Amino acid sequence: MATIDTITTRVSREDDSRTVPQLERRTEDLSGFARSGYTLASTVTVASGEYTIIIDTLTRND
Repeated sequence: MATIDTITTRVSREDDSRTVPQLERRTEDLSGFARSGYTLASTVTVASGEYTIIIDTLTRND
């Protein structure tokens, strides 16, 4: 059986001062899931107005 989880990150396309901390937080989240045995299965980016939304899907075999 597999466990599936997602991380959603919304990054401002207008304000670079907020982009770096958001991407650093995403990296920390991905690292935390990796330490728990998850593997990154896919990453999707969606442009939405002033933001880019990043959706990471992670899986872990139980």
